[in-house]
Amino acid sequence: MIFDFCWFDYEMSQSHLLEHFNKTPEEFKADCKKALAESFEQYMEYIKREGHRWAGIDAWIDFSIDKMKKYGYKHIRPPQWGYFGGMIVRDEFIPEESEESEEFKTSYTKDFPEQIKIMIKHNNELEKEF
Repeated sequence: MIFDFCWFDYEMSQSHLLEHFNKTPEEFKADCKKALAESFEQYMEYIKREGHRWAGIDAWIDFSIDKMKKYGYKHIRPPQWGYFGGMIVRDEFIPEESEESEEFKTSYTKDFPEQIKIMIKHNNELEKEF
């Protein structure tokens, strides 16, 4: 079975896909809690050693993945592809085409210019209502 040890808030998320053939969802949940509890002291030592680093559940989960491996889970990293940004498409967030930056090369604005123009127009009209 494939499990997803994840974290999210309103703007960001992360997932760690883990595979285990002999675990139930209930056992997975218990293992996640156990991994977090067992890795907490090491995690706090790490962030203090790094200096000026915020403590957060996202990094704590990252840190606990080694414990999950010790419980027999295999960390799966499938091929990934997608776009960054664009939750609300606005003119000021469109990368400059002339720059040919990495940001533009992987931008949804390059792949879907006509659709993005329609979305910007819609959002500009909606903004006027506010």
